[in-house]
Amino acid sequence: MASICVASGLPRTYVSTQLLRNYIIPCVQATFSDGELSLLHAVETDPVLREHFGESDFDEGAFGNRLRGLTGASDPKLRYAVDALIRRAGRGLARLAVSSPPVLPPEQTVAIDAPNGTITFDGQTVSMLRPLEVVVDFGPGVQGRFHIDTQWNDLQNRRRPFAYFAFTRGPFINEFLMSYWLELTQDPEIAKQVVGSLYMGREDGMASSSEYLVQVQTGHVGSPEMADLVLASGIYSAGRAELRPAIANAHKILRPGGALLVRSPESVDEPEHVDATEMIDLATAAGFRCSDTFQSSYPRRKILSAVLRK
Repeated sequence: MASICVASGLPRTYVSTQLLRNYIIPCVQATFSDGELSLLHAVETDPVLREHFGESDFDEGAFGNRLRGLTGASDPKLRYAVDALIRRAGRGLARLAVSSPPVLPPEQTVAIDAPNGTITFDGQTVSMLRPLEVVVDFGPGVQGRFHIDTQWNDLQNRRRPFAYFAFTRGPFINEFLMSYWLELTQDPEIAKQVVGSLYMGREDGMASSSEYLVQVQTGHVGSPEMADLVLASGIYSAGRAELRPAIANAHKILRPGGALLVRSPESVDEPEHVDATEMIDLATAAGFRCSDTFQSSYPRRKILSAVLRK
């Protein structure tokens, strides 16, 4: 933590086991969950701690944003230290999610019934026309744990789980999801089956990860087609430069009849973000046809969902 403190402006004299447990790790979890977790702490009166971790909300402090800026530090030792801290926070959140699931936000997520070939979202159930063997998730968050719950339940009930490819940006979510799987199993033999087989994560973003998948799959069998469902349900803030090639690659990796699920706000405030209409236009330009659309209202915004078929 010494190098991180110097780089982030947090005095080294403040670093202690208690600070790490009560402030630093929760702040990392709140920061890299990108709004999925809202973590509060007791009202802070110490001016230094208040500056770095907010008066009572970790999102109000400076430490998280400063740490995010250090993920690309030129100093390899500092970059390694930041990566190690982020992964530690991801593993800690996985233990918390397994032992005390109510602390996670009860937001709507996509529920996959692989054997019956359906997906449920926003109260709607849509048929995928066949059982789902491979699901690719563009930009999963902590809610990706629900897909792992489904895999685990299928495994326990002697049903064949779908393979879950999670393409993230940075280490936090991948570390969380992988650790969540291992926390669920608590069995070294099952764990050997999981990582690299039932769960496969990459941390270089959906555009790069999907391009790698296209190349590897084509090299192995001569065709990139290998997935039944691609989820793009929370990626509107990724930016067009990331979205356009990722959605084009989604069309390549899906088998004929496979589906892309898009969920995005009907309107966005930031010009660099992509609303639902533009997302559907990108998918249509990539060769998809839109088969179903659904509108949902949330307290902060309206969401438009679309199922697009290959």
